[in-house]
Amino acid sequence: MVDRVVREASQPCLGVNSVAELGTSWPALNEIRLAADHWLRAAIVEQVRAAQGDGHITADLDADIVATWFVSSFAGIRIAARGGASAEHLAILGEMILRALR
Repeated sequence: MVDRVVREASQPCLGVNSVAELGTSWPALNEIRLAADHWLRAAIVEQVRAAQGDGHITADLDADIVATWFVSSFAGIRIAARGGASAEHLAILGEMILRALR
């Protein structure tokens, strides 16, 4: 999951771009974003729980909070890529996301 975000970070992301540009000022966009967030977060929570069971992520963290950590970290990586961060720096950021959860 993290590797894919790092690999594709320079591709435009409507979710990140719309939040950065518009915040919550467009109600229709908020509805779309909330629906997408629901499904994305559910998938991430499922993966977090599996990783906790395997010992890859510490079990004492709430899976929903960890999902928020991933979503916000992914947004940061995408913004860094749009700002010109090198592939090496993006890879390091991806590694740091996981390292922080062990």
